[in-house]
Amino acid sequence: MIRKAIESDKKAIYHMWKEIFAQDDNGYTDYYFECLFKCENTWVVDDGGEIIATLQRNPHTMYFHGMPIKTSMILGVATLPSRRKEGHMHALMREALKQAECEEMITLIQAYDPSLYKEFGFSKIYYRNRIAYHRNQIPVYTHLEITSEVKAEELANVYQAFTKRFDGFFVRDRAYYENYFKEISAEGGQIVGYRNKNGELEGYMVYYTEKFTCEIKEIIYLNSWAFLALAGYGATKCMKVMIHTSSSEQILKLLPGGEVTQYQFAMARVNDYSIFNILFDTSVQNVEEAFEICTRPLFLHEYA
Repeated sequence: MIRKAIESDKKAIYHMWKEIFAQDDNGYTDYYFECLFKCENTWVVDDGGEIIATLQRNPHTMYFHGMPIKTSMILGVATLPSRRKEGHMHALMREALKQAECEEMITLIQAYDPSLYKEFGFSKIYYRNRIAYHRNQIPVYTHLEITSEVKAEELANVYQAFTKRFDGFFVRDRAYYENYFKEISAEGGQIVGYRNKNGELEGYMVYYTEKFTCEIKEIIYLNSWAFLALAGYGATKCMKVMIHTSSSEQILKLLPGGEVTQYQFAMARVNDYSIFNILFDTSVQNVEEAFEICTRPLFLHEYA
């Protein structure tokens, strides 16, 4: 039986995540179930009182082609290993998408195996770049101020200013960043900001250090000095620096010499093409055409 989750299901879903997503956990599962898990966003397959499959559909507001629209990100699609290949994932997806079609224009999914979701109308849309540098390739500007003292409201303001350059991005507010601090801490990361000579925050980055690598999972900057200051700070931490950005950003123009690897980040689905075409005055017939109407480069960051 497919149904919405109830509070007594939470423990079983938590343990399923811990088992199935162990390789990507790093503390995130504990954070998610403490701060973000909501029964109303969760579907389960209940087989005689045993939860054998689940998925989450988390709502967001997306700024798309000049207007805010409702959307959601499907994540945590999981089936107990002993009950796979029985059609439970397909049934859950159909149920979740049935509700999505009534509530939102576009639905997104983070997929380990994108081929599984093509039959549901999802297409690869968002890509990210992972750029590898040796610390000697990154200049360090010691006179530029890097600080760990940043406030949620400041971060929200910088993100809002930064994303004016892009399209197809999630809206973030102060409450988002208050949770964001908890998420970063739960995963063992750090967040620092760059302030100009007037003390105004003009950028921030989230980074993780492990052995010889500083991995910058998110970097938001209002100008080139902010980016270079933050990247340079990363270079003081480890011999190797890995910077993750959207595929739309021309990072090599700011910091040449890095080795770029592109990877698929999220897939998208248009839930009703007839309404989409009326709303945006278009005649698109597939997801790729729908996202081509965006007048600025697409942007969706890791922490969505």
